[in-house]
Amino acid sequence: MKTKAWWCVAVAALAAVAGAQEARDRGDRPRLARPGFDRPPAGFWPTERMMDLAFDRMSENLAKHYSFDDAQMWNTRDLLKQRFPVWLEQNRGEIQSLMNEYFEALLANEPPSPAEVALWSQRVQPLVQEFVGLVQQTSDEMRTYMTDEQQVLLDGELAAMQVGVSYMNQRLNVWGQGGYDWETEWPRSDQFKRDRDQREQQLQQEAARAKAQAMNQPLSPGGPEASGQATPPEGAGGPAAAVKAPATKASSQPKDDWTAYVESFIQRYKLGEDQQNQARKILRSLLEQRDSYLRRKATEIAELEAKMRGAKSEDERQVFRKRFDEFNGPVERMFNQLKERLDRIPTRKQRAEAAQPEPEAGGGKGGREAKKAEAKRP
Repeated sequence: MKTKAWWCVAVAALAAVAGAQEARDRGDRPRLARPGFDRPPAGFWPTERMMDLAFDRMSENLAKHYSFDDAQMWNTRDLLKQRFPVWLEQNRGEIQSLMNEYFEALLANEPPSPAEVALWSQRVQPLVQEFVGLVQQTSDEMRTYMTDEQQVLLDGELAAMQVGVSYMNQRLNVWGQGGYDWETEWPRSDQFKRDRDQREQQLQQEAARAKAQAMNQPLSPGGPEASGQATPPEGAGGPAAAVKAPATKASSQPKDDWTAYVESFIQRYKLGEDQQNQARKILRSLLEQRDSYLRRKATEIAELEAKMRGAKSEDERQVFRKRFDEFNGPVERMFNQLKERLDRIPTRKQRAEAAQPEPEAGGGKGGREAKKAEAKRP
């Protein structure tokens, strides 16, 4: 599976580390840093300039992959540099320690014990969860300036990524409970080497299937479903696993407002049939984006609502309101994108006619109600 999406590359790098789980703390050498302790005394870490240049190259590769214009490329570069270097530096000690342990175990003559791998896995899991969350947040921001076609491709890349993440989490859970089997999972074992190609092929096939489904594309005749070899590795889920979170009240109410806005827009400018279809297609696309975002945030929103209900002071409530504003930021940007794209549909003649004063008789109240609906915000 050849993909140029930066998050797939990054997750693949994490998967390479988690894929074998050779972490160990041998008795004949000093223990490495643990969470909350200082950075390890040695180990590779990119300089600030190396990291800056790396994100420059990533943004350029993404621009080619998604056919970004200059503004989209610079927006993406800014997003990458605002989020990821900070996160990496905040977690540098733990990441560097885990990588050191990985490579030391990879070079050792003996495999790590299940207990050692369990400890390593338990430390990796929160980093993986934080990283995937950061990817999702960044993807949500990117959607606000991407075209429909670019967003479809993004959906496919994220679905493919989810396959790898699901497999990784499943293995981490097993290893974290002491279920590490060095004969099949240590890269230097003969069994691991024999099974490696088949395992990688299965992951690639499942990722390709998930990507095609997310993009609503048929699989090629020689694709994974046609070959009958699309059985995912144990624990690896498709894109459906990422969209089963329960919808909340917050995700249903804005839908009515957004639909009312579009229908009011259609009436105001007296759009023709083709124009109406175009407007409703834009609405459906952005509703899917918004609802997907709200599903991912459903648990956090519910927790925040509970905390707000239990707030004991106005200052405390203000803190929670600010957090709600942060949740609503991407939704507001999606709604603004909806408005901007709708505004391109009417012709000059339709705009001129819509600007004329509305007659009071037989239509005054309806016109005022339409304007109210158009002015609504989610």
